[in-house]
Amino acid sequence: MQFIYHGKSFQAPENSIVLLDCKEQNQYFVQEKTNFQFIHFNGEQVPAFYETLAEKSNFIHQLPKEKNTIPAIIELLENKSSNDLEISLKLYQLLGSLVEKNHRDSLRHFTTSKYPASIKRAIAYINEHYREKISVASLSQISNLSPHYFSRLFKKHTGNSPHQYLLQLRLHQAKNLLVQTEWAIEEISDYCGFYNVAHFIRLFAQSNGGLTPGKFRKSHF
Repeated sequence: MQFIYHGKSFQAPENSIVLLDCKEQNQYFVQEKTNFQFIHFNGEQVPAFYETLAEKSNFIHQLPKEKNTIPAIIELLENKSSNDLEISLKLYQLLGSLVEKNHRDSLRHFTTSKYPASIKRAIAYINEHYREKISVASLSQISNLSPHYFSRLFKKHTGNSPHQYLLQLRLHQAKNLLVQTEWAIEEISDYCGFYNVAHFIRLFAQSNGGLTPGKFRKSHF
């Protein structure tokens, strides 16, 4: 299926998700028999999700089958007994999954560039498991290096200690969730691997010029 949007022409492969702003001019056409479905939706948080997902003119997305809630959304829309809350929940789950996949993909691309293989493995592990407890000892084992040498090499190439890198990643993800979801501060703290919400708030404020998570969220709405 071919699209023309934002002055660019692109083709959406099979089983892909195309996210467009319907208020902006767009065209689409097919050259053979094609099955596709449109869902028009809006919501208070939708513009923030769209802005994040459309960065660098990235309008085509793909998700594994278990993360794609579109079939469930279509079923709910066709079921007259469904309520708006159920549909909204599935839509935000879909958008959240797209944002998380894009974030992981960008981190994966980042790790394939300038670092030695041992450091790439450690960074890839942190990016994948940042919500869990991660020790220097476990990272050094993944890298096949001694803890002391691993820590020194990691800082040499990234400019941060393993702990600092992990902390920055968690705080970055927390910022995304503060803007893109309505989750409570406690939920975001726990999701991002901070097991003490007071500790999370203190670290967040220290890294954001004194702005607490709550104030940061208000500043973006």
